[in-house]
Amino acid sequence: MKDSKFGDYMNLRLELRRNKVTQEQVANHLGMSQQNLSYKLGGRVPFTVAEILDIRDTFTPDATLDYLAETS
Repeated sequence: MKDSKFGDYMNLRLELRRNKVTQEQVANHLGMSQQNLSYKLGGRVPFTVAEILDIRDTFTPDATLDYLAETS
């Protein structure tokens, strides 16, 4: 059973990978630890809309907010 309260952000993960963006880059940009970012990507802690918008605008500008914020 998955240890995820909020659902993982698979589309966000895929887009970051597709754009060759590391978790370290995203965490540094957002001013958080890599562990906190990992918790967010895994759905253990939710992203804020502002965080997803910031990630999109900075790293994946071609993706829609709805697509990136979709959780499984």
